[in-house]
Amino acid sequence: MMTEAERALEKSSEKKLLKLVKDFKNTFKTDKKLFESEVLVNIAYCDALFEAGILKRQESEKIKNGLQTIFKRAEFDKEYLNFHQSLTVTDFIYERLLQLVGEVTHKIKIGITDGDLQQTVLRFWLRTEISNISELVRNLQSQIILKASEHSECLFFINKQNSSASPILFAHLCLAYFEMFSRDRERLDEVWRRNNTLPLGSKNGDGTSVEIDREGLAKELNFEGITNNSLDSISDRDFVLEFANASALLINHINTFSEDIIYYSSGNIGFFEYKNENLETVFHSIIGKSSLIYSSQNELINSIKGLTLGFHDNFYFHNKIIIQVVDLLKETLNILVHLLPQIKLNETKINRKAQMRFLDKREIVEYFLQRDVRFEESESIAEKLIEYLSKKTYTTSISYEELKNISELIENDIFEILEIDKIIRQKDQIGGTSKSRVSEAIIEAKNKLKFEEKNS
Repeated sequence: MMTEAERALEKSSEKKLLKLVKDFKNTFKTDKKLFESEVLVNIAYCDALFEAGILKRQESEKIKNGLQTIFKRAEFDKEYLNFHQSLTVTDFIYERLLQLVGEVTHKIKIGITDGDLQQTVLRFWLRTEISNISELVRNLQSQIILKASEHSECLFFINKQNSSASPILFAHLCLAYFEMFSRDRERLDEVWRRNNTLPLGSKNGDGTSVEIDREGLAKELNFEGITNNSLDSISDRDFVLEFANASALLINHINTFSEDIIYYSSGNIGFFEYKNENLETVFHSIIGKSSLIYSSQNELINSIKGLTLGFHDNFYFHNKIIIQVVDLLKETLNILVHLLPQIKLNETKINRKAQMRFLDKREIVEYFLQRDVRFEESESIAEKLIEYLSKKTYTTSISYEELKNISELIENDIFEILEIDKIIRQKDQIGGTSKSRVSEAIIEAKNKLKFEEKNS
Protein backbone atom coordinates (compact mmCIF):
# COMPACT_ATOMS: atom_id res chain seq x y z
CA MET A 1 0.00 0.00 0.00
CA MET A 2 1.35 3.42 -1.06
CA THR A 3 2.18 6.01 1.59
CA GLU A 4 0.91 9.58 1.39
CA ALA A 5 4.39 10.75 0.34
CA GLU A 6 4.58 8.12 -2.45
CA ARG A 7 1.13 9.13 -3.74
CA ALA A 8 2.16 12.79 -3.74
CA LEU A 9 5.37 11.91 -5.61
CA GLU A 10 3.45 9.87 -8.20
CA LYS A 11 0.93 12.69 -8.68
CA SER A 12 3.75 15.20 -9.08
CA SER A 13 5.49 12.95 -11.61
CA GLU A 14 2.26 12.48 -13.59
CA LYS A 15 1.64 16.24 -13.57
CA LYS A 16 5.16 16.86 -14.85
CA LEU A 17 4.69 14.28 -17.60
CA LEU A 18 1.42 15.87 -18.72
CA LYS A 19 3.15 19.26 -18.94
CA LEU A 20 6.00 17.75 -20.97
CA VAL A 21 3.49 16.13 -23.34
CA LYS A 22 1.57 19.39 -23.66
CA ASP A 23 4.74 21.35 -24.45
CA PHE A 24 5.85 18.67 -26.90
CA LYS A 25 2.55 18.82 -28.82
CA ASN A 26 2.43 22.62 -28.83
CA THR A 27 2.56 23.86 -32.44
CA PHE A 28 1.39 27.42 -31.85
CA LYS A 29 4.82 29.03 -32.24
CA THR A 30 4.90 28.26 -35.96
CA ASP A 31 1.15 27.83 -36.57
CA LYS A 32 0.46 31.43 -35.61
CA LYS A 33 1.42 32.33 -39.19
CA LEU A 34 -1.81 30.59 -40.16
CA PHE A 35 -3.85 32.78 -37.79
CA GLU A 36 -5.25 35.18 -40.39
CA SER A 37 -6.08 32.35 -42.79
CA GLU A 38 -7.94 30.41 -40.11
CA VAL A 39 -9.98 33.45 -39.05
CA LEU A 40 -11.04 34.05 -42.68
CA VAL A 41 -11.94 30.38 -43.20
CA ASN A 42 -14.02 30.42 -40.01
CA ILE A 43 -15.88 33.57 -41.09
CA ALA A 44 -16.72 32.00 -44.46
CA TYR A 45 -17.85 28.77 -42.77
CA CYS A 46 -20.03 30.78 -40.42
CA ASP A 47 -21.83 32.19 -43.48
CA ALA A 48 -22.20 28.66 -44.87
CA LEU A 49 -23.81 27.48 -41.62
CA PHE A 50 -26.23 30.41 -41.76
CA GLU A 51 -27.15 29.60 -45.37
CA ALA A 52 -27.72 25.97 -44.32
CA GLY A 53 -30.10 27.11 -41.56
CA ILE A 54 -27.83 25.86 -38.76
CA LEU A 55 -27.11 29.33 -37.41
CA LYS A 56 -29.67 32.06 -36.91
CA ARG A 57 -28.72 35.43 -38.36
CA GLN A 58 -28.10 36.88 -34.90
CA GLU A 59 -25.84 33.94 -33.99
CA SER A 60 -23.95 34.19 -37.27
CA GLU A 61 -23.34 37.92 -36.85
CA LYS A 62 -22.30 37.43 -33.25
CA ILE A 63 -19.70 34.80 -34.14
CA LYS A 64 -18.39 36.77 -37.11
CA ASN A 65 -18.09 39.95 -35.05
CA GLY A 66 -16.18 37.97 -32.45
CA LEU A 67 -13.80 36.57 -35.08
CA GLN A 68 -13.23 40.03 -36.53
CA THR A 69 -12.56 41.41 -33.05
CA ILE A 70 -9.92 38.70 -32.46
CA PHE A 71 -8.34 39.46 -35.83
CA LYS A 72 -8.22 43.23 -35.23
CA ARG A 73 -6.84 42.74 -31.73
CA ALA A 74 -4.00 40.63 -33.12
CA GLU A 75 -3.40 43.20 -35.85
CA PHE A 76 -2.98 46.11 -33.45
CA ASP A 77 -1.53 44.31 -30.41
CA LYS A 78 1.66 42.50 -31.42
CA GLU A 79 1.80 40.69 -28.08
CA TYR A 80 -1.76 39.37 -28.29
CA LEU A 81 -0.69 36.07 -29.82
CA ASN A 82 2.14 35.53 -27.37
CA PHE A 83 0.55 35.26 -23.93
CA HIS A 84 -1.80 32.29 -23.70
CA GLN A 85 -1.91 28.56 -22.93
CA SER A 86 -3.30 27.38 -26.28
CA LEU A 87 -1.59 24.47 -28.02
CA THR A 88 -2.67 25.37 -31.55
CA VAL A 89 -3.99 28.35 -33.49
CA THR A 90 -7.33 26.53 -33.76
CA ASP A 91 -7.51 26.26 -29.96
CA PHE A 92 -6.47 29.90 -29.54
CA ILE A 93 -9.23 31.22 -31.82
CA TYR A 94 -11.84 28.93 -30.31
CA GLU A 95 -10.91 29.84 -26.72
CA ARG A 96 -10.83 33.59 -27.43
CA LEU A 97 -14.15 33.34 -29.28
CA LEU A 98 -15.70 31.48 -26.37
CA GLN A 99 -14.64 34.30 -24.05
CA LEU A 100 -16.10 36.94 -26.36
CA VAL A 101 -19.43 35.46 -27.51
CA GLY A 102 -20.10 32.56 -25.14
CA GLU A 103 -21.84 29.22 -25.79
CA VAL A 104 -22.83 29.99 -29.38
CA THR A 105 -19.14 29.47 -30.23
CA HIS A 106 -19.63 25.69 -30.10
CA LYS A 107 -21.88 25.83 -33.16
CA ILE A 108 -18.97 26.89 -35.37
CA LYS A 109 -17.72 23.29 -35.18
CA ILE A 110 -20.94 21.75 -36.47
CA GLY A 111 -20.26 19.71 -39.61
CA ILE A 112 -16.45 19.93 -39.50
CA THR A 113 -13.53 18.63 -37.42
CA ASP A 114 -10.17 20.13 -36.53
CA GLY A 115 -8.73 17.82 -39.20
CA ASP A 116 -10.57 19.11 -42.26
CA LEU A 117 -10.34 22.67 -40.89
CA GLN A 118 -6.56 22.32 -40.64
CA GLN A 119 -6.36 20.91 -44.16
CA THR A 120 -8.37 23.85 -45.47
CA VAL A 121 -6.43 26.51 -43.58
CA LEU A 122 -3.06 25.15 -44.71
CA ARG A 123 -4.22 25.06 -48.35
CA PHE A 124 -5.66 28.58 -48.04
CA TRP A 125 -2.40 29.95 -46.59
CA LEU A 126 -0.07 27.98 -48.88
CA ARG A 127 -1.95 29.15 -51.97
CA THR A 128 -1.03 32.77 -51.20
CA GLU A 129 2.56 31.90 -50.31
CA ILE A 130 3.09 29.96 -53.55
CA SER A 131 1.96 33.06 -55.46
CA ASN A 132 4.32 35.23 -53.40
CA ILE A 133 7.26 32.93 -54.08
CA SER A 134 6.48 32.80 -57.81
CA GLU A 135 6.35 36.61 -57.89
CA LEU A 136 9.78 36.82 -56.23
CA VAL A 137 11.19 34.38 -58.81
CA ARG A 138 9.69 36.57 -61.54
CA ASN A 139 11.41 39.62 -60.01
CA LEU A 140 14.70 37.71 -60.09
CA GLN A 141 14.09 36.82 -63.72
CA SER A 142 13.52 40.52 -64.48
CA GLN A 143 16.88 41.38 -62.92
CA ILE A 144 18.58 38.62 -64.91
CA ILE A 145 17.10 39.82 -68.22
CA LEU A 146 18.11 43.40 -67.35
CA LYS A 147 21.71 42.18 -66.98
CA ALA A 148 21.43 40.34 -70.30
CA SER A 149 20.16 43.48 -72.05
CA GLU A 150 22.92 45.65 -70.57
CA HIS A 151 25.61 43.29 -71.89
CA SER A 152 23.84 41.74 -74.86
CA GLU A 153 26.96 41.42 -77.05
CA CYS A 154 29.55 40.77 -74.37
CA LEU A 155 31.46 37.49 -74.57
CA PHE A 156 31.68 34.98 -71.75
CA PHE A 157 33.46 31.68 -71.24
CA ILE A 158 31.66 28.81 -69.57
CA ASN A 159 33.62 26.15 -67.76
CA LYS A 160 33.30 22.60 -69.06
CA GLN A 161 34.29 19.60 -67.00
CA ASN A 162 37.71 18.20 -68.01
CA SER A 163 37.95 20.60 -70.95
CA SER A 164 38.72 24.18 -71.89
CA ALA A 165 36.17 26.96 -71.50
CA SER A 166 33.64 27.43 -74.30
CA PRO A 167 32.83 30.90 -75.66
CA ILE A 168 29.23 32.10 -75.49
CA LEU A 169 27.53 35.45 -75.16
CA PHE A 170 27.05 36.54 -71.54
CA ALA A 171 23.38 37.13 -72.32
CA HIS A 172 23.12 33.46 -73.31
CA LEU A 173 24.22 32.52 -69.79
CA CYS A 174 21.57 34.86 -68.35
CA LEU A 175 18.91 33.30 -70.57
CA ALA A 176 19.86 29.85 -69.28
CA TYR A 177 19.04 31.03 -65.75
CA PHE A 178 15.82 32.57 -67.02
CA GLU A 179 14.70 29.22 -68.49
CA MET A 180 15.68 27.39 -65.33
CA PHE A 181 13.57 29.64 -63.14
CA SER A 182 10.71 29.57 -65.67
CA ARG A 183 10.42 25.82 -65.14
CA ASP A 184 10.37 26.39 -61.39
CA ARG A 185 7.48 28.80 -61.76
CA GLU A 186 5.60 26.35 -63.98
CA ARG A 187 5.98 23.69 -61.28
CA LEU A 188 4.76 26.13 -58.62
CA ASP A 189 1.74 26.93 -60.80
CA GLU A 190 0.90 23.22 -61.02
CA VAL A 191 1.21 22.81 -57.26
CA TRP A 192 -0.97 25.91 -56.75
CA ARG A 193 -3.67 24.47 -59.01
CA ARG A 194 -3.83 21.10 -57.25
CA ASN A 195 -3.59 22.76 -53.86
CA ASN A 196 -6.48 25.10 -54.62
CA THR A 197 -9.40 22.76 -53.88
CA LEU A 198 -11.58 22.94 -50.78
CA PRO A 199 -11.67 19.92 -48.42
CA LEU A 200 -13.84 21.58 -45.73
CA GLY A 201 -16.88 19.45 -45.01
CA SER A 202 -14.98 16.17 -45.27
CA LYS A 203 -15.13 15.84 -41.48
CA ASN A 204 -13.37 12.61 -40.35
CA GLY A 205 -13.41 11.18 -43.85
CA ASP A 206 -17.05 10.16 -43.87
CA GLY A 207 -18.35 13.54 -45.01
CA THR A 208 -20.85 15.74 -43.22
CA SER A 209 -24.59 15.37 -42.80
CA VAL A 210 -24.96 19.16 -42.55
CA GLU A 211 -26.30 20.51 -45.83
CA ILE A 212 -23.71 23.21 -46.36
CA ASP A 213 -23.11 24.46 -49.89
CA ARG A 214 -19.52 23.29 -50.34
CA GLU A 215 -19.29 24.72 -53.84
CA GLY A 216 -20.58 28.09 -52.62
CA LEU A 217 -18.11 27.98 -49.75
CA ALA A 218 -15.27 27.23 -52.19
CA LYS A 219 -16.30 30.23 -54.27
CA GLU A 220 -16.44 32.43 -51.17
CA LEU A 221 -12.86 31.43 -50.26
CA ASN A 222 -11.64 31.68 -53.89
CA PHE A 223 -10.94 27.97 -54.23
CA GLU A 224 -11.29 26.70 -57.79
CA GLY A 225 -13.37 23.71 -56.72
CA ILE A 226 -14.09 21.17 -54.02
CA THR A 227 -12.47 17.80 -53.29
CA ASN A 228 -14.41 14.82 -54.63
CA ASN A 229 -13.94 12.21 -51.91
CA SER A 230 -14.11 13.00 -48.20
CA LEU A 231 -11.80 10.16 -47.14
CA ASP A 232 -9.15 11.08 -49.70
CA SER A 233 -9.53 14.77 -48.77
CA ILE A 234 -8.80 14.22 -45.10
CA SER A 235 -5.85 11.92 -45.91
CA ASP A 236 -4.27 13.99 -48.69
CA ARG A 237 -0.70 15.20 -48.17
CA ASP A 238 0.14 15.31 -51.88
CA PHE A 239 -0.07 19.09 -52.02
CA VAL A 240 2.38 19.41 -49.10
CA LEU A 241 4.91 17.02 -50.61
CA GLU A 242 4.52 18.48 -54.11
CA PHE A 243 5.30 21.91 -52.73
CA ALA A 244 8.37 20.54 -50.93
CA ASN A 245 9.52 18.85 -54.17
CA ALA A 246 9.04 22.02 -56.24
CA SER A 247 10.87 23.99 -53.54
CA ALA A 248 13.78 21.53 -53.59
CA LEU A 249 14.17 21.98 -57.36
CA LEU A 250 13.91 25.75 -57.01
CA ILE A 251 16.56 25.92 -54.28
CA ASN A 252 18.77 23.60 -56.35
CA HIS A 253 18.60 26.11 -59.22
CA ILE A 254 19.28 28.96 -56.81
CA ASN A 255 22.35 27.02 -55.63
CA THR A 256 23.53 26.54 -59.23
CA PHE A 257 23.08 30.27 -59.81
CA SER A 258 24.98 31.07 -56.59
CA GLU A 259 27.78 28.56 -57.27
CA ASP A 260 28.30 30.02 -60.75
CA ILE A 261 28.60 33.53 -59.39
CA ILE A 262 31.09 32.35 -56.75
CA TYR A 263 33.09 30.38 -59.35
CA TYR A 264 33.23 33.09 -62.00
CA SER A 265 34.06 35.70 -59.33
CA SER A 266 37.04 33.72 -58.06
CA GLY A 267 40.47 35.29 -58.33
CA ASN A 268 41.80 33.10 -61.14
CA ILE A 269 38.76 33.95 -63.32
CA GLY A 270 37.36 37.28 -62.09
CA PHE A 271 34.56 37.69 -64.63
CA PHE A 272 32.25 39.02 -61.90
CA GLU A 273 32.99 41.75 -59.36
CA TYR A 274 31.06 42.90 -56.30
CA LYS A 275 30.44 46.57 -55.57
CA ASN A 276 30.87 45.49 -51.95
CA GLU A 277 33.36 42.65 -51.42
CA ASN A 278 31.52 41.44 -48.30
CA LEU A 279 28.56 40.40 -50.46
CA GLU A 280 30.30 37.27 -51.73
CA THR A 281 29.73 35.53 -48.40
CA VAL A 282 25.96 35.86 -48.90
CA PHE A 283 26.05 33.28 -51.71
CA HIS A 284 27.88 30.83 -49.47
CA SER A 285 25.20 31.39 -46.81
CA ILE A 286 22.43 30.74 -49.33
CA ILE A 287 24.01 27.43 -50.33
CA GLY A 288 24.52 26.47 -46.69
CA LYS A 289 20.96 27.23 -45.63
CA SER A 290 19.46 25.35 -48.58
CA SER A 291 20.05 22.03 -46.80
CA LEU A 292 16.98 22.81 -44.67
CA ILE A 293 14.75 22.49 -47.74
CA TYR A 294 16.31 19.19 -48.81
CA SER A 295 15.97 17.78 -45.30
CA SER A 296 12.37 19.02 -45.11
CA GLN A 297 11.54 17.13 -48.28
CA ASN A 298 12.98 13.94 -46.78
CA GLU A 299 11.27 14.53 -43.44
CA LEU A 300 7.86 14.87 -45.08
CA ILE A 301 8.29 11.70 -47.14
CA ASN A 302 9.30 9.70 -44.08
CA SER A 303 6.42 11.04 -41.99
CA ILE A 304 3.67 10.04 -44.44
CA LYS A 305 4.92 6.73 -45.86
CA GLY A 306 2.83 3.75 -44.86
CA LEU A 307 0.05 5.76 -43.20
CA THR A 308 -3.52 4.49 -43.32
CA LEU A 309 -6.23 6.63 -44.87
CA GLY A 310 -7.50 9.30 -42.51
CA PHE A 311 -6.24 12.39 -40.71
CA HIS A 312 -3.22 11.81 -38.46
CA ASP A 313 -1.95 13.98 -35.62
CA ASN A 314 1.51 14.23 -37.15
CA PHE A 315 -0.06 16.26 -39.99
CA TYR A 316 -0.07 19.20 -37.60
CA PHE A 317 3.73 19.10 -37.51
CA HIS A 318 3.87 19.37 -41.30
CA ASN A 319 2.80 22.98 -40.86
CA LYS A 320 6.10 23.80 -39.16
CA ILE A 321 8.09 22.18 -41.97
CA ILE A 322 6.20 23.96 -44.74
CA ILE A 323 6.32 27.32 -42.97
CA GLN A 324 10.10 26.99 -42.60
CA VAL A 325 10.47 26.17 -46.31
CA VAL A 326 8.30 29.13 -47.32
CA ASP A 327 10.19 31.54 -45.04
CA LEU A 328 13.60 30.42 -46.30
CA LEU A 329 12.60 30.60 -49.97
CA LYS A 330 11.13 34.08 -49.60
CA GLU A 331 14.13 35.31 -47.62
CA THR A 332 16.60 33.86 -50.13
CA LEU A 333 14.81 35.16 -53.22
CA ASN A 334 14.35 38.61 -51.72
CA ILE A 335 18.09 38.83 -51.01
CA LEU A 336 18.98 37.68 -54.54
CA VAL A 337 16.67 40.23 -56.15
CA HIS A 338 18.44 43.04 -54.26
CA LEU A 339 21.90 41.50 -54.58
CA LEU A 340 22.04 40.99 -58.33
CA PRO A 341 22.31 44.73 -59.22
CA GLN A 342 25.40 44.86 -56.97
CA ILE A 343 27.30 42.43 -59.20
CA LYS A 344 29.28 43.85 -62.12
CA LEU A 345 30.58 42.14 -65.22
CA ASN A 346 34.36 42.59 -65.65
CA GLU A 347 34.47 43.03 -69.41
CA THR A 348 38.18 43.90 -69.32
CA LYS A 349 39.12 40.43 -68.04
CA ILE A 350 36.70 38.76 -70.42
CA ASN A 351 38.13 40.62 -73.43
CA ARG A 352 41.65 39.70 -72.32
CA LYS A 353 40.58 36.05 -72.29
CA ALA A 354 38.99 36.48 -75.75
CA GLN A 355 42.28 37.75 -77.24
CA MET A 356 44.05 34.54 -76.25
CA ARG A 357 43.86 31.31 -78.21
CA PHE A 358 40.75 29.18 -78.05
CA LEU A 359 41.07 25.51 -78.94
CA ASP A 360 38.35 22.90 -78.69
CA LYS A 361 39.33 19.43 -79.90
CA ARG A 362 35.70 18.42 -80.38
CA GLU A 363 35.02 21.38 -82.70
CA ILE A 364 38.17 20.61 -84.73
CA VAL A 365 37.35 16.90 -85.05
CA GLU A 366 33.80 17.77 -86.19
CA TYR A 367 35.29 20.13 -88.79
CA PHE A 368 37.11 17.22 -90.46
CA LEU A 369 34.30 14.70 -89.99
CA GLN A 370 31.99 16.99 -91.94
CA ARG A 371 34.54 16.80 -94.76
CA ASP A 372 34.34 12.98 -94.81
CA VAL A 373 37.69 12.47 -93.10
CA ARG A 374 37.87 9.23 -91.09
CA PHE A 375 37.41 9.67 -87.33
CA GLU A 376 40.89 8.38 -86.39
CA GLU A 377 42.55 10.70 -88.91
CA SER A 378 40.36 13.63 -87.78
CA GLU A 379 41.51 13.09 -84.19
CA SER A 380 45.15 12.82 -85.26
CA ILE A 381 45.02 16.09 -87.24
CA ALA A 382 43.17 17.83 -84.40
CA GLU A 383 45.84 16.80 -81.89
CA LYS A 384 48.65 18.03 -84.16
CA LEU A 385 46.81 21.31 -84.78
CA ILE A 386 46.23 21.88 -81.04
CA GLU A 387 49.85 21.06 -80.24
CA TYR A 388 51.03 23.60 -82.82
CA LEU A 389 48.60 26.34 -81.86
CA SER A 390 49.21 25.90 -78.11
CA LYS A 391 52.70 27.33 -78.65
CA LYS A 392 51.25 30.48 -80.17
CA THR A 393 50.08 33.44 -78.10
CA TYR A 394 47.32 34.74 -80.40
CA THR A 395 45.33 32.61 -82.81
CA THR A 396 44.53 35.67 -84.96
CA SER A 397 48.22 36.07 -85.89
CA ILE A 398 48.42 32.61 -87.50
CA SER A 399 48.34 32.31 -91.30
CA TYR A 400 46.54 29.73 -93.41
CA GLU A 401 49.85 28.67 -94.99
CA GLU A 402 51.23 27.72 -91.57
CA LEU A 403 48.28 25.48 -90.84
CA LYS A 404 48.39 23.89 -94.30
CA ASN A 405 51.81 22.49 -93.39
CA ILE A 406 50.17 20.42 -90.64
CA SER A 407 47.73 18.72 -93.02
CA GLU A 408 46.70 19.11 -96.64
CA LEU A 409 43.12 18.49 -95.51
CA ILE A 410 43.01 21.86 -93.76
CA GLU A 411 41.06 24.45 -95.74
CA ASN A 412 40.93 28.24 -95.40
CA ASP A 413 37.63 28.01 -93.49
CA ILE A 414 39.44 26.37 -90.54
CA PHE A 415 39.45 29.81 -88.92
CA GLU A 416 35.68 29.52 -88.53
CA ILE A 417 36.38 27.26 -85.55
CA LEU A 418 39.51 29.05 -84.32
CA GLU A 419 38.24 32.64 -84.10
CA ILE A 420 35.76 33.30 -81.33
CA ASP A 421 33.48 35.74 -83.15
CA LYS A 422 33.08 33.27 -86.00
CA ILE A 423 32.40 30.38 -83.63
CA ILE A 424 29.67 32.41 -81.93
CA ARG A 425 28.16 33.38 -85.30
CA GLN A 426 27.84 29.74 -86.34
CA LYS A 427 25.76 28.79 -83.28
CA ASP A 428 22.64 30.06 -85.01
CA GLN A 429 20.15 27.26 -84.41
CA ILE A 430 17.14 27.92 -82.14
CA GLY A 431 18.47 28.02 -78.60
CA GLY A 432 22.01 28.84 -79.76
CA THR A 433 24.37 31.58 -78.63
CA SER A 434 24.62 33.61 -81.85
CA LYS A 435 23.87 37.31 -81.49
CA SER A 436 20.67 37.06 -83.53
CA ARG A 437 19.30 34.09 -81.53
CA VAL A 438 20.20 35.66 -78.19
CA SER A 439 18.62 38.97 -79.21
CA GLU A 440 15.39 37.15 -80.15
CA ALA A 441 15.41 35.24 -76.86
CA ILE A 442 15.84 38.43 -74.81
CA ILE A 443 12.88 40.05 -76.57
CA GLU A 444 10.79 36.91 -76.02
CA ALA A 445 11.71 36.81 -72.32
CA LYS A 446 10.84 40.49 -71.87
CA ASN A 447 7.50 40.03 -73.61
CA LYS A 448 6.73 37.03 -71.42
CA LEU A 449 7.40 39.04 -68.25
CA LYS A 450 5.36 42.00 -69.56
CA PHE A 451 2.43 39.73 -70.39
CA GLU A 452 2.52 38.21 -66.89
CA GLU A 453 2.66 41.65 -65.29
CA LYS A 454 -0.28 42.83 -67.37
CA ASN A 455 -2.38 39.79 -66.44
CA SER A 456 -1.40 39.55 -62.77
